[in-house]
Amino acid sequence: MPLPASMLPCSGGLQEMRRWLNNHDVDKIYFSYLSSADLSLEQVLRFFGDTCKPVYYLPCWANSSMQFEVDQLGDAFTINLWGQEGSFIDHRIKRLVDLVGAAVVLVLLAPLLLVIALLVAITSSGPVFYAQTRYGLDGRPFKMLKFRTMTVTEDGATPGLQQARRDDPRVTPLGRILRRWSLDELPQLFNVLDGSMSLVGPRPHAVHHNEYYRNLIPGYMQRHSFKPGMTGLAQVEGWRGETAQLNAMARRVEADLRYQREWSLSKDVQILLRTLFKIRSTNAY
Repeated sequence: MPLPASMLPCSGGLQEMRRWLNNHDVDKIYFSYLSSADLSLEQVLRFFGDTCKPVYYLPCWANSSMQFEVDQLGDAFTINLWGQEGSFIDHRIKRLVDLVGAAVVLVLLAPLLLVIALLVAITSSGPVFYAQTRYGLDGRPFKMLKFRTMTVTEDGATPGLQQARRDDPRVTPLGRILRRWSLDELPQLFNVLDGSMSLVGPRPHAVHHNEYYRNLIPGYMQRHSFKPGMTGLAQVEGWRGETAQLNAMARRVEADLRYQREWSLSKDVQILLRTLFKIRSTNAY
C-alpha cells in the first residue's frame, strides 16, 4: 500500500531521520540494519532509544522458520532461534505415552502384522523387514524399520539414493498397496518401544537426503532437536511422499519446526487423530 503524500520515505542519515520523525506522527518504528563503516548498530540503537515510540528490530538475516524466543543468560539477553526445549516432566510424559501407545497398538495389530509379514515373504524375494539408516534425536543415526516394499534394500547413506516416485519400478505390487495405506510403517512401533522414535514427531529422512537438504534449507537440521515420529504435523498437512521440488521439502521442514515450537501433549493427540483419517495417501508411492 503506498504511503500518504504527507509521509514520503526518509532518506539520508540520522539527522534527516530525526527531522522526519519530528515532522510526522509515527505510531511504531521498525528498522533493519546492514553492517556499515559509516554507521554502527550501537549508534542506531542509541538514536532509536532516544525516541518515545515502540521500536522493533527486523533482522535482515531472519527466515520464516525461526521463532525468536527471548531468554536471559545471567545479565545477557539471548534469542532462541528455532527449537523448543520443553520441560523434563513433559518429555517424560511424552515417553510414557509412546510406550503405552506403541505396546497397545502392537498387541491389537499383531494378527495384521503377521499376515503382512507372510505376504511380503511369499510375494517377492528378499527380507521381510527393511532397516534403513536415518538421523534421529540430535542427529544420531539409527536403524528405522519398515516392511520391505521394494526390490532393493539400499541403506539410507547410499550416495544418489532416490526417493520413491510415481510408478517406481522398484516398488513391488504388494509394496504399492502397503505404501498407499502406510502399512509398511507399522514395524516402527518397535522403534518407538526402543526409544529411537516417538509416535509423533518430524519424520526421519534418509541420511543421504539429510546431507543434501541441510545445505539448501536454513534450519533444516534443527528438526532433529525432537525425536523423529511415525507421523507428524507435516504429514497430516499433506507434505508427505516424494519431494521432487525444493519448495516441497522446505514446506515440510517449516511444518516440522512449527510443530517443535508449538509442541504440547494435546497437539500430539490431535495429530494422531488426524493421521487416522489420512492413512491412505495419494502422495505415497
